Amino acid sequence: MENLSGSPNKYLPSKDAMISLSALIVAAVLLVVVPAYVGMGSLNHLVLAGAFIGFIALPFFFFTLLIARVKRPANWGFLYPAEIAMGVIALVFAGCVLGGKFSEWEIARAKAAVDRFVYALEKFRAEHGSYPDRLSGLPLGLGEDPPRLLSYHSSGQDFGFEIKDPRAMFGGVWTYDMESHRWEDRGD
Repeated sequence: MENLSGSPNKYLPSKDAMISLSALIVAAVLLVVVPAYVGMGSLNHLVLAGAFIGFIALPFFFFTLLIARVKRPANWGFLYPAEIAMGVIALVFAGCVLGGKFSEWEIARAKAAVDRFVYALEKFRAEHGSYPDRLSGLPLGLGEDPPRLLSYHSSGQDFGFEIKDPRAMFGGVWTYDMESHRWEDRGD
């Protein structure tokens, strides 16, 4: 077996092993980070992860074990696909946990952003007599867009913010009370 330098050394990884490792790293990013950030631990994320595990990864794992039992290979390297399937299942579960953490981070980021927006909204009302219809009409000067979970509404005389918690099964919403300047969890 040749390693990356071309000399036979059993302690250094082969080119095939390095390619496999690279593919595993790419798969880990695709299976964990991307769905976790997009799904954010929501019910849809968990259902899709469960469907992937139940309909693809576990059948692949058991099919590989069945073939290994029938063929009884002398070289147990035949079970590598089963090991890969178990690794993929672990990565999908890790993605669900990471998605919940992304959700917590995004909610905290939205709450922190509201503190800056409230100051700018009060300043806007003092200058124009009413609150703006949209945050985009507000000269924030903050150089940032509102976080994606945050929504704003205004009647002109008052305003409100809502954060939809993607982890909540049935429409968990955080609402901002403009009088008390506090967040309330409206677990619908």
